[in-house]
Amino acid sequence: MTKNTKKSEVKQAFHARTRLIDIQEGDSLTALLNEHEAREHGINCLDKVTLMYEGKEIVVDADLSHSHIKRGEVGILKDIVQKYHIQPGKTVAVAFTSNSSLSVEALKKALKGVKLNEKETFSIMKDIATNRFTDTLTTYYSALGFFYPATDHELYVMAKAMAETGEMLHFK
Repeated sequence: MTKNTKKSEVKQAFHARTRLIDIQEGDSLTALLNEHEAREHGINCLDKVTLMYEGKEIVVDADLSHSHIKRGEVGILKDIVQKYHIQPGKTVAVAFTSNSSLSVEALKKALKGVKLNEKETFSIMKDIATNRFTDTLTTYYSALGFFYPATDHELYVMAKAMAETGEMLHFK
């Protein structure tokens, strides 16, 4: 997904040259960062980071290496190259990315069994669609239906939010 990121959500961006890592993981998008450089910018293993390249903003999981990735490099897996066409040797900006506070607060509220409004549901779906939610947060949200069944209206709002925040097909 290439979605706009609010400037307040991106902190301490640094620039790095892309290096192809000849690994494919499938749906999981991961970038390898130099461990020391990442920590200097507040990034830890499995944090979400945004790669900014030619007007695109791609949110990926961060993995850290102290020996395979040098300072000034970001290792991009084949999945990222194929999906987003970021070529090896190009310079990208790398920044820690957080969830919107609204979506996290909405998830906490929902876990207590409190019904969410449309804005809260939309916020959660947007963070899922843009890969800002970790797998754990997405699992928590998905599991809510087992404990607090959704009404028809809530299902409608979720489906609408999924459609509006995800990739859309456009027919001519």
